[in-house]
Amino acid sequence: MLSYAHGVGEEPLLGETIGANLERTIARVPDADALVSAHQDIRYTYAEFGEAVDLLAGGMLAAGLERGDRVGVWGPNRSEWPLVQYATAKLGVILVNINPAYRTSELEYALGQSGHRAHEGPDVRAGGVPPVWEGRACRARRL
Repeated sequence: MLSYAHGVGEEPLLGETIGANLERTIARVPDADALVSAHQDIRYTYAEFGEAVDLLAGGMLAAGLERGDRVGVWGPNRSEWPLVQYATAKLGVILVNINPAYRTSELEYALGQSGHRAHEGPDVRAGGVPPVWEGRACRARRL
């Protein structure tokens, strides 16, 4: 057995992966709200969220990402974050969260230290924040 420890409490930790937990939740309450982003006017049920996560994970695989790779994500609080978090968890890809408040020098340092193979985030030159999720595939860019 892998290491297993938890703090004081009667409730044990779940013995399942994040992906397995999501699948179990989808089976139990597929039509319940999973994610609501009012400022983006986006709403996912658990079934829709699971489909979006699987599609994004497939896009990441098609982009050449593999278990153990690092993906740097730089962006504000948006609905795409949980999609990326679940997709990377399902694949065993390490999510490197990059603070969107970083200055250029801090961003360069963080990217240089992370060892990431791909990144997603705002196109600073265009002044925009492109969505990670476009309904078809991951927009991860190879570095």
